Amino acid sequence: GSYVSWIEDYLKNRFQFVCYEGYISRPVKVLSGVPQGTVLAPLLFLLYINDIVNGIDANIKLFADDCIIYREISSQADQIQLNELLKKITDWCDNWQMALNFNKTVTMCLTRKKKNILEFPYCVNGVDLRRVTEYKYLGIILASDLSWNTHVTYITNKALAKLFFLKRTLKYSTPEIKLLAYTSLVRPVLEYANISWFPHTQNNISIIESVRRKAIRFVYNKYSRFDLPTELLKKAGLLTIVDRVKLSRLKFMFLLLNDAFKIDKNKYVKRSEARATRHKHSDTLVEYSFNNNSFKHLFFPSAIRDWNSLDRHFFSSTSVELFGDAVEKQLLCQFMN
Repeated sequence: GSYVSWIEDYLKNRFQFVCYEGYISRPVKVLSGVPQGTVLAPLLFLLYINDIVNGIDANIKLFADDCIIYREISSQADQIQLNELLKKITDWCDNWQMALNFNKTVTMCLTRKKKNILEFPYCVNGVDLRRVTEYKYLGIILASDLSWNTHVTYITNKALAKLFFLKRTLKYSTPEIKLLAYTSLVRPVLEYANISWFPHTQNNISIIESVRRKAIRFVYNKYSRFDLPTELLKKAGLLTIVDRVKLSRLKFMFLLLNDAFKIDKNKYVKRSEARATRHKHSDTLVEYSFNNNSFKHLFFPSAIRDWNSLDRHFFSSTSVELFGDAVEKQLLCQFMN
């Protein structure tokens, strides 16, 4: 139809050349790809690769040009089947003239086991895939032992680098400017996607919190051991890192339960059928059962516990902004006291 003709006209008869120090190379016709920096390009790319998931009997996630496949492995037969799925991916790439980047194509086994881990030499087109114990995916460093130690080290180092830059450039600025710079440039590094990875170990929490303490000393230029960071944080009206992630979890739950996402919420949460009591509101959710700390501190078990602990008046909020403001106010009051 007309849309296809329009897109075809948009992509065909394009040329590219290199300009260097006033010299221009001979134009070369572009035979593949989409124009970079255009609004339509990402959509066209997604349309192009969207059917890569067809016929893949495993969990497969796509984000731009990143593709991740995962499944539970209980036997060698599962490993062989997973390797066959990799073959299907390469067949699709060959058919549609896409090339796998073998420098970035790796395998990783996620397990809490210390021994008797099933090993398997996954390979594609005769090339053995490199096995790693850590991998950065969409900005988060995943570890094979399911710990967040490396990711916490990564984000705190990155946040500290930004904080040291602010110390050099805003040395004589007012506390208000410094605080704005911290909340705009440093804190987001510590909180990026934190509802999905926030650690439950006190050591990691303390490492993240230490950045905030250094930042608040910088804001008020208070470096004496007699200047307590906790009091400075209260003066600035800043929540603790733990309370910040709790607020984020609760806002996500509010949006989920009010159908703001295209997610089947019934797969993850279920309203309690028990009668509401003085200590149990009508919006109470069924809590997950667990037998280890790793599962206990995952997003949904933690978020549901946080949700159930709220007073009933929070659920009359008509928007996530009003809900978030009310929850933040209560958390801040608790911190101040």
